[in-house]
Amino acid sequence: MKARTGLKELRILKNVRILVLRN
Repeated sequence: MKARTGLKELRILKNVRILVLRN
């Protein structure tokens, strides 16, 4: 279960990084 949340957080961080790069 912890691993699942970890993957979710990584996914969010990845999306945020992409948005930052776009800006």
